[in-house]
Amino acid sequence: MHTTALVPVTGSPTSWARDLAVVGGVTGVAAPFLVIGDPVFSVVAGLAGAVSGLVLGALGVPALEWLRPRTPLWTLVLAAPLVGAAWGAVSGIAGGLVGGAMFGSEAPLLGAIMGAGAGMVQLGWMFLPYTVASVMGLPRWPVVLGASATAPLLGWVAVGLFFSAPTLLPLLAMAVVPVVAGLVLATHLGTPMTRFNSPG
Repeated sequence: MHTTALVPVTGSPTSWARDLAVVGGVTGVAAPFLVIGDPVFSVVAGLAGAVSGLVLGALGVPALEWLRPRTPLWTLVLAAPLVGAAWGAVSGIAGGLVGGAMFGSEAPLLGAIMGAGAGMVQLGWMFLPYTVASVMGLPRWPVVLGASATAPLLGWVAVGLFFSAPTLLPLLAMAVVPVVAGLVLATHLGTPMTRFNSPG
């Protein structure tokens, strides 16, 4: 008897893996390159970002499917920047271990700082619209395109977060606005929240 596999409510693991690999790769290359201009560092960080994004996307959907009936969406939205920071730090450390010769032994630390900051902002803002689009069956490419377009700015944002956070409050506000607006909209409409937290 022929059976059709059910697609998870949060979307296909293949789609998440592909899209996060793209975002991780683009961010890993563009974010550090505009800060330090080291092609080796940037390419390695991009490769690490793509591979870790692939893994994050593939494992993220089963994790979200398990968490859906048990955890409010807003809790996961708040957790997304922490996951993004870890994702970015892995990419940055990889870049620093291979490239960043001008920084010597401090290159991995610099990579971790830039990567964590960039990943925190990147996944922090894109998680909610991407997840809502997945749950609602809407195109997700605009979110991926938006994340890729902002990638070149995130290296400086990350450095600023570490060294001069007060001067970056307007940029941080820009990252927070779509998250808050999305939460308000989702709560008002009800449908994305209801579908996300439904048992099946």
